[in-house]
Amino acid sequence: MSVSPYPFEEGVAITVKLLLLGESSVGKTSLVNRYTSHNFEPANNLLTIGIEVRKIIKHLSGRKIRL
Repeated sequence: MSVSPYPFEEGVAITVKLLLLGESSVGKTSLVNRYTSHNFEPANNLLTIGIEVRKIIKHLSGRKIRL
């Protein structure tokens, strides 16, 4: 996990970059989709090939955190 200041977006205190690794078909993409867009599709059988990037801003203790 990497935590660093990100001065280019106003109001964002820190940026956290996460990398999920694991066996195929265990739900890594579903987990990210559920957290970032509050959406879960149990019948989605499409495989993620390569990389998928998602961004979300959360508020924690009055600070903006970009994940």
